[in-house]
Amino acid sequence: MLNLTINAIYQIGMSVIGESELIGQAGQSIYFQFDVTNLGNSEDEYILTTTGTMISQATPNNLGWSSKVIGSSNTESNYLKVTVPQSNDGPWNAVVTVSSVGDSTLTNSLKFTLTGQVLPDAIIRDLTLTPSNPKPDERVTARFSIFAEDADLDSIYYTVYLDNNVIGGDRVFGIEANGFEVVTFSFTAGEGDHLFKVKLDELGDISESDITNNEIEQSFTVESDASSNVIIYLIVIVVAAVAGAVYYRYSQRDKSPRLSIKKKPVISEPSIKFPIILNCLKCSSRVRVARPGSFRCPSCKSVSEVDSNGEMEITEELADSEDEVENKVSAAIPNSEEKEIKSSSRLSRMERFFSR
Repeated sequence: MLNLTINAIYQIGMSVIGESELIGQAGQSIYFQFDVTNLGNSEDEYILTTTGTMISQATPNNLGWSSKVIGSSNTESNYLKVTVPQSNDGPWNAVVTVSSVGDSTLTNSLKFTLTGQVLPDAIIRDLTLTPSNPKPDERVTARFSIFAEDADLDSIYYTVYLDNNVIGGDRVFGIEANGFEVVTFSFTAGEGDHLFKVKLDELGDISESDITNNEIEQSFTVESDASSNVIIYLIVIVVAAVAGAVYYRYSQRDKSPRLSIKKKPVISEPSIKFPIILNCLKCSSRVRVARPGSFRCPSCKSVSEVDSNGEMEITEELADSEDEVENKVSAAIPNSEEKEIKSSSRLSRMERFFSR
């Protein structure tokens, strides 16, 4: 009979799954994965321990399992979970060691490195509007700066609002750490008060250390053109004045007295040839009339009108003829003076007759 004795052989294998050096953001949980393999010919129990600055600072942290029995030629996966420190003073290292219970002198180790990623802080500043008080529909240019503090910004999107309505936006690329990019945006606005606003990364695509400085706004007023206002004002005044005049004219139309205008007779070609001799309608004295129209009788001094056909009418009579006045005066004057007055009266009448 043949007796064979097989001695137990203990051997441990460790291998990294993925990367042994990882980058994480403050507060983020990072997983370092690895496999533990029993390379011996006997079942063995394995115990895992960890050391290093990552273990002391990247807290909380833990292993997926710290001890496990693994059969011969079998593999078990495990992980080290750590939390990226807020101090951002890495990199941090960790050493994971696996020990064999079957052979305490048998160990194997893996080293992992954690680097903290500095979060950028996107900031928008220095918003200016030119002109600051534009006219209606005048093009306004907005200028503002986007800063990347503490870390690079590969790209970031900005959105532009006017009175809480989106009027545009675009993406800015490649802003280096502690650098900035100047952005210009043009728009127009109507008359009145307005609010211009710009927001960064509204969808939250970028992990930032501070999101309270991702917005900026400025109010402005669009004033109407003064010259156009003056023209409109003058037009309104003229229209009002014309309307007032028309209204007044028509309102006074029925109130104003009607004036009857006596038209002069149209003198046509006379059917009687002048001068003619007519008899005065007052005293029947014969009067020589040179042309149609008014004439005065030399005897009674009455004024008559004669037309081109020789028809007459009296238009003015004297209250007393001159002879009647003479008789009245002579009755009150002595005889010696009466003769003198009569001769003066006759002389005056002769002068008037020859002067006609």
